[in-house]
Amino acid sequence: SDPDPDVTFVWEDGTTGAHLTVTAGGEYRVTATNQAGCSQDAVINIIDEPLPAAKITASIIAGTGAGNGTSICAGTRLKLTAEPESTPTLIYTYKWNTGSEDREIIVNPTATKTYSVIVTSASGCSQTASIEVKVNEFVTIEGPDKVCAGKPYVLNAIGKNLNYYEWTRNGVPLPAYNGKASIDCTDTVPVGQPSAEVVYGVKAVYDNNCESDTTFTVTIYAKPTDLTINGIQGPGAMDSVCVGSSKQLSVMPING
Repeated sequence: SDPDPDVTFVWEDGTTGAHLTVTAGGEYRVTATNQAGCSQDAVINIIDEPLPAAKITASIIAGTGAGNGTSICAGTRLKLTAEPESTPTLIYTYKWNTGSEDREIIVNPTATKTYSVIVTSASGCSQTASIEVKVNEFVTIEGPDKVCAGKPYVLNAIGKNLNYYEWTRNGVPLPAYNGKASIDCTDTVPVGQPSAEVVYGVKAVYDNNCESDTTFTVTIYAKPTDLTINGIQGPGAMDSVCVGSSKQLSVMPING
């Protein structure tokens, strides 16, 4: 209940009033005096309680993937454990940013993510710990998917923290491009065919020894060479149209 308004309170440091905010341990004394001059002292000892030494440890769940510490391969599951652990004499509660209130949680992030936990002691002291889990994204290949026969083009392996590459063309290794993030390509089309597909593949190794592979299909188109207009071929080809009349011009490849 509220103190008697007819009583004044003076703390040992000279502060007046019924309330005193403290930030450190020690002995705190207050003197209460009524209008008749009668007084009474009260003393309390405040103990400094250290904040919980909060931290998070991470371990890969066996059989779910691979990684190095908190840098993991896509699809890997991690067990995150909040410290310190409760004991019979020191009780702690835990509150994760995932919503869990367990000491241990299982996570399976699909992208780099930060996890945090608030550890609170029985007396209400709390400390927050956080950990960033880096996830290696799957490697992809970027480049043109339609190319004219004989025209050079470049394919690039895209991904973060990659440090080694192995390329293939239609399943055949291309050792000259091992370790390179880009590959120079020039492809042709078999005689008599309008187009052909070439499948390039890359296997990438990340700096935490995770691996990822993918393929990319490029369609190669033969050039519509040796064109004719109205069946007439050659740089000096000529035809005629009567004055006042019209003529339709039609272009066709000789092989079409």
